[in-house]
Amino acid sequence: MSLESAVQFTDPYDGKVLSKLLDTSVSFNWTFSGDFDSVTWGLKSRDTNDVNVTLASFSKAGAASISGIPSSYVGRVSGEWNNKTSPGEATFTLTSIGLEDAALYAVRITPSDISDDAIDFVELVVKGKLLHI
Repeated sequence: MSLESAVQFTDPYDGKVLSKLLDTSVSFNWTFSGDFDSVTWGLKSRDTNDVNVTLASFSKAGAASISGIPSSYVGRVSGEWNNKTSPGEATFTLTSIGLEDAALYAVRITPSDISDDAIDFVELVVKGKLLHI
């Protein structure tokens, strides 16, 4: 395995906390280098270093999949791969954020060679809107 073929994040979240307001949208952007087969995004539990519940995925060929996801996410998630940039860029969006969306979100990029998957995660904190009287 050469380092040139291994997938590497160019600007990882590394578990950072991202705060968003209730009823807004959030886009998670990952840029990476290396040749890949697929990108998967979803929920991560605190005790594993992987995507536990897939919310969206796509292949290098561009085939996207948003099926079999929890009903609370249906119609609120999307994924996109920009194949016109180098390094690669994957964007996943969650709309109409609710308090229940506060969680760890991870991305797993599966390389096209035998090197290990690249995994990164971010914690979403959802804040309620302040009422002005």
